[in-house]
Amino acid sequence: MAGRVYEVEGFRIADGIDEAGLRVVRDALLRHSVVVLRDQYLSPVQQLDFTDRLHPVERNPVRPAGGNHAPTPEGVPEIVIMSNIVENGKPIGLSDAGVMWHTDMHGQARPELFGSLSAVTIPVRDGVALGDTRFTRTTAAYDALDDAMKSRLSGLRAVQSYAFYIDELQRRGALSRPPLTEQQRAAVVEAHHPLIRTHPITGRRLIYVAESYTDRIDDMEAEEGAELIAMLCDHLVKDEFQVVHRWREGDLLIWDNCATQHKATFDYGSMPRRLHRCGTTGPVPE
Repeated sequence: MAGRVYEVEGFRIADGIDEAGLRVVRDALLRHSVVVLRDQYLSPVQQLDFTDRLHPVERNPVRPAGGNHAPTPEGVPEIVIMSNIVENGKPIGLSDAGVMWHTDMHGQARPELFGSLSAVTIPVRDGVALGDTRFTRTTAAYDALDDAMKSRLSGLRAVQSYAFYIDELQRRGALSRPPLTEQQRAAVVEAHHPLIRTHPITGRRLIYVAESYTDRIDDMEAEEGAELIAMLCDHLVKDEFQVVHRWREGDLLIWDNCATQHKATFDYGSMPRRLHRCGTTGPVPE
């Protein structure tokens, strides 16, 4: 049975948090992989500034052309709106994020190190919040492998592809954003990351494969590679590696994007939901 996300108590970010408090939050994050601070009610700027103190955020990022990227709050391009709300006939944010287990920005050369989500609008039915987010701990999943499998995986690299992710969403009938244009598809640069990654801070080993982004394994026959990817994806999401977060408005959820994967729960239908997402920079996976 999946556990619950660890709660960090005693801090109100909007009132200011000193370096000692910041270390408490960061240490809890690195120890537990996912943490939540309740009752924060942060503005986009406050969320950005706090996330940037945990680890640098890319300021004023360049977004891809063609409308494939999610909308952002006005004046804060570092924040992405995750929402099913439609205003004036236009979605205000991404509504298809989290359909599959994933690590954010897995297909980039430098995937994000940490991520944060601020809960603005949370659907509630009969007093129960809907839209839980599930996390699985990729470090725990690696530790549970036997020595023979660890040896087999050592040194292997896999192709992580944003185009593969979009195509897989479309194949499952879950794509709500525009599909990639031929120009966008041609511009996608695939990333070749190790199957087994070393965490850049803790030094722990982790499985770096996901059903959403992992297209194939370098230098391996397609069928054998697909079977290995499927086996690892099934192993990663066993209940004993998982924690689940039940949202409340005002939550600030923070996760270690190396040491986890996450997946959304779409049990709220058309009930309005809105989260603000921010991610930090990260190193090249090793």
